[in-house]
Amino acid sequence: MRICEIWGIAPERIREYLREEEALAMTEPDCYSDGHITISLNVLPPRILGSFSFPQTKVEFEGSDKETERLHRRFVLRFISAGG
Repeated sequence: MRICEIWGIAPERIREYLREEEALAMTEPDCYSDGHITISLNVLPPRILGSFSFPQTKVEFEGSDKETERLHRRFVLRFISAGG
């Protein structure tokens, strides 16, 4: 299974979260894995709306269906709430 999304979250916040996930280890810059799933980040140019600038980070989850769904759900729950 592969899930690819663009989030309006600074990459530093996502990296911090992924480092906190006990089972994940950084395998290369902006790529994390637990052996069953790989999560990779790609920093995109900021989205500019008038005088406002918003970060954009492409996040890709790839691995077995069960593990991908589990880690994606944890990720969404972490960042979807106001204040993250």
